[in-house]
Amino acid sequence: QGREWIERDSTRLAQYRSNTQPSYQDIRDFRDFRIYDKLDVRFGREWKQAEVMEVDWEEMTVLVQSRDVNSVASPTTKAQRQWILMESDRLAEYETKSLESPEHEGDPGPLLARSVSRGGVCPQPGACGLQNLGNTCFINSTLQCLSNSMELRTFFAGTSGEAPLYLEQISTSPLSTQGRIAREFSKLLRDMW
Repeated sequence: QGREWIERDSTRLAQYRSNTQPSYQDIRDFRDFRIYDKLDVRFGREWKQAEVMEVDWEEMTVLVQSRDVNSVASPTTKAQRQWILMESDRLAEYETKSLESPEHEGDPGPLLARSVSRGGVCPQPGACGLQNLGNTCFINSTLQCLSNSMELRTFFAGTSGEAPLYLEQISTSPLSTQGRIAREFSKLLRDMW
């Protein structure tokens, strides 16, 4: 009558429908929701950070709750709760859409991650992040920290109309690398700023 038994560990059975824990790994699909997962949710026209409060596997929906902090000094919050379909485009990975709010547009710091590429053009100098390639996040964060040190940035990238100061200190020894790393760092700083 259209029914068949499928082994629980069969590849034909989707993991999120079987509601099982991932086996021997902590990586799971974004839409394999669990209670207390953090995500970005669109309420009306605004993206907000939220948390999964309940998961209904029968209806394939999640109950999400957002938090709107009224002010830094006031601990009062206004929470919005709503059931949303798991496959809805109103759900996004945590801190991807909610960080694009207009309130941060005028302030270059903190340098916020952008989930949408603007065609390689930074809205403000220094507001560009670096693309992670595999496990390069640690070196990328270090480079971004170094680029925000004004004295170091001035030394390697120079100022408008002035050559960078590091050029005077490049070794000309036949055993040196002729400043290749310094030149690349200078180029990166000029691209970011």
